[in-house]
Amino acid sequence: EELRTGERAVVCFRFMKHPEYLRVGAKLLFREGVTKGIGHVTHL
Repeated sequence: EELRTGERAVVCFRFMKHPEYLRVGAKLLFREGVTKGIGHVTHL
C-alpha cells in the first residue's frame, strides 16, 4: 500500500541495526530521501 500527501495510517517500524530510544507518547519524525513522516509512538 502507499500513502499520499495528507493521508493518515497506522504503521509499524522495525529498526534494522540499532534500535533508537523511544517511549510511548514520544513524537516521531523520520526522513529518508523524499519520504517524510511525522507522528507519535502509540506502543512498543
